[in-house]
Amino acid sequence: MSDDILTYLLMIRHESAALLILAYIIFIYFSVRRRKSYGHTLFSGLVICSSVSVIFDMLTVYTVNHRDTVPDLLNRVLHTIFIGSIAGVMFFVYLYVRMLCNSGHKPTILSFLPLGLSVVSIAVLPMYYEDSAHGSYSQGASVTAAFVFAFMYILLSIFMLIKYRRTIDRKSMSGIFIALLSFIAVTVLQLFIKPILITSVGTVMINLALFYTVESPDAILIEKLEAERKRADEANKAKTTFLANMSHEIRTPINSVLGMNEMILRESRETATISYAENIQAAGSTLLSLVNDILDFAKVEEGRMEIMPVQYDVSSLINDIVNMTRTKTDENGLELILDIDKDIPYLLFGDEVRIKQCALNLLSNAVKFTDEGSVTMKLGYEKIPETTDKITICFTVIDTGVGIRAEDMVKLFSAFSVGEKDPNRTVGGTGLGLSITRRLLDLMGGKMFVHSDYGSGSEFSFKVPQKVVDTEPVGDYVKRYESAAAHYINRALFTAPDVNILAVDDTEMNLTVIRGLLRRTKVRLDTVTSGKKAIEAASSKHYDIMLIDHMMPEKDGIETLRELKKLPDSYDTVYIALTANAVSGAREMYIDAGFDDYLAKPVDGKHLEETLQRHISKDKLREPDEPETDKIVSMPDWLQKIDEIDTDSGIRYCGGPAAYLETLEVFAEKVKTNADEMERYHQEGDIQNIIIKIHSLKSSSLAIGAKELSVFAEHLESAAKANDNNTLDADTDELIWRYRRLGALLTPILAQKKVTDDKDLPPMTMMQLLEAYASLRERSQSYDLDG
Repeated sequence: MSDDILTYLLMIRHESAALLILAYIIFIYFSVRRRKSYGHTLFSGLVICSSVSVIFDMLTVYTVNHRDTVPDLLNRVLHTIFIGSIAGVMFFVYLYVRMLCNSGHKPTILSFLPLGLSVVSIAVLPMYYEDSAHGSYSQGASVTAAFVFAFMYILLSIFMLIKYRRTIDRKSMSGIFIALLSFIAVTVLQLFIKPILITSVGTVMINLALFYTVESPDAILIEKLEAERKRADEANKAKTTFLANMSHEIRTPINSVLGMNEMILRESRETATISYAENIQAAGSTLLSLVNDILDFAKVEEGRMEIMPVQYDVSSLINDIVNMTRTKTDENGLELILDIDKDIPYLLFGDEVRIKQCALNLLSNAVKFTDEGSVTMKLGYEKIPETTDKITICFTVIDTGVGIRAEDMVKLFSAFSVGEKDPNRTVGGTGLGLSITRRLLDLMGGKMFVHSDYGSGSEFSFKVPQKVVDTEPVGDYVKRYESAAAHYINRALFTAPDVNILAVDDTEMNLTVIRGLLRRTKVRLDTVTSGKKAIEAASSKHYDIMLIDHMMPEKDGIETLRELKKLPDSYDTVYIALTANAVSGAREMYIDAGFDDYLAKPVDGKHLEETLQRHISKDKLREPDEPETDKIVSMPDWLQKIDEIDTDSGIRYCGGPAAYLETLEVFAEKVKTNADEMERYHQEGDIQNIIIKIHSLKSSSLAIGAKELSVFAEHLESAAKANDNNTLDADTDELIWRYRRLGALLTPILAQKKVTDDKDLPPMTMMQLLEAYASLRERSQSYDLDG
């Protein structure tokens, strides 16, 4: 008798181990309090059904090997429950997969059909038993039907997983596939080696795989934490969006108030009124600075602060920083000490605007926290090992101010935290400057360093990697800056009156810029606004050089180039690509496409002249004329008050003040038409055309100095090209709003143009004048202000 018990225990060793594992899962799973969801119900059913299967598997092992003492009816009933429970296990797995794929939707009546058929088949179809040296086991149509219907549910589960693979997270997908593959592997092995009786191993593998990847308490906790994180991110995004929108909305009335107050300061002769207006101006400027800080912080938090690298002159960067800082140091009675490394390369490639912002933040803080003494600004560089075209610029600010206490160092970069000058007096501000600076440096791959001795001053510095464009040392930055500024406005590298050039760009404003830049070269310049018109122009006239924009509607630049090269008189024409996509490898791409050279937009005047000089035959080049003495063209006061525009940058891009004002007129004239078209394309889902419009806005806004609008347009263009419809849908309306708002700020230039144009009109007749007076009287009596 003891030998029989030992033999039986050896025969059910797989089932015994499986039952212990299931007991462990049941204990852990049901001892943890959790939300009673549909998924919880299904997994509970799976564990219970699996336990029933293993228990009856153990019972049938005994009864099938003791048929001499166990009644046939009992043996058949136990086998029927065991085999049916296998189909039941796979049914619960299918329901679980369906639940994950369909977000908890409950099954239809058809889902139960295979289970019903399997129960009927198992109960009705014949079953017989085979004996072997290792024990007896069941066989027959009944057993086959059970496994057929089980595999049917496996196939349905795999189909659901493939169909809804994008809706299931990787962890859940892995768990389910492990479960299904384990059951298939065990079942196939069982079919080939029937006496080993390892069906229970496949059943327990299913439970283990789902438990440890989806249903364990740790997985539930992680899922809850992930849900909480998403809610927190959404709340933070809503807060950031609110800050950004409010900052934009608040800046408009502040600028209006400051503009009107400026008029009071200019026109008033009353001492008291001027005193009040000066206080308003100071407070308004401070308020505007705070709002700008909040807007920058909101952009960084929302991940929309983008780095826009451009080629820039270090002397210009230094000049701007020094001029903006010297005013503050003079007002506070501080000495501004400069220590500029004259060997730093003069031409670099990086985000000049953000570097300037970081430097000014540090200098502004130094002035704010220094009552007497000096503020020292150092600019140097370090070579990056194993590279020939990259350096690290090192910017340092040293002050003789109050310094920072040790306990305040930990919160130095915290948002909305402002340091103290003394225990009883705090310094105004948002406390965002250093936080924004560090985040901007992170975006540029830079680092920030701080050293301070409380009571004797502080030293703030940062290092940012930059690409070197020209290794010539900057030398005396003042002389270099003045020389560069004079070149932009007065001097051309050459003249070529016998050279015919065709510029092709769908944006009229870009053509205006090119006309302004090439005016002093005296080339014969024609302009057209489409690839089709370029082909028509080239068919009737030979051009030495063609400047062709890449992104154009209908025929883009590359398609236009292919057709131009088919013309009989095109063999000696030089084709130069114009593009706002100044990315690494762009030059090689355009050369491969058949272009002879490439220029990035907005086109830099000096680079344009240098490029043309390389491609114009020497016999057509002439010496440049003597520098012209241009009539002085001053920028309107209202224009310099528009924060969205850097007029100095725009003047450099356009080749001079006169050309810049002309370019602004063209930009302002096109705003309404372009914005309406962008809005229509967005509503119609016309991605191709909206990419072209956004691409055009990216270069044209940069050409007038609207750098933030250009960066935002580039952000949206990248999203459109990457088929990121969520970003495109969320941000296109804001881009159009910003574009229209800038157009509204530029309306005075259109009014000024209209006044200028009206001077050329003939005088009104007496009858026209009387009609105009009558119309004015009628509208004023009816209070028709718009009329």
